[in-house]
Amino acid sequence: MIKERNQIAQAFRSYGEGKKAEWLGKQDNEKRSILSGAYETSEKLKGKADAEATRIYADAYGRDASFFDFWRATESYKTTMPKFSKTLSTDLDYFRYLYSPRGR
Repeated sequence: MIKERNQIAQAFRSYGEGKKAEWLGKQDNEKRSILSGAYETSEKLKGKADAEATRIYADAYGRDASFFDFWRATESYKTTMPKFSKTLSTDLDYFRYLYSPRGR
């Protein structure tokens, strides 16, 4: 009698484990689907933002090319200067916009 009860209990446990695995699989597939959709949406938004930025840069360049060159140089300074541990000389073409009244 105890043996039969253990077999029945084991059958219920096996059935429960099977259902658990089924639900975990569905959950994992749904998670992948959601993450894939979110990645697709983020890439589309990045693409639109890059296109808008390019349009703005092109418009700025068309209005005043020298100001655009100045703007790009200052943006470049923002990204590259923090990487320098020290600057030994400012006698470089790279610093022309900062130290020349005419920006040349």
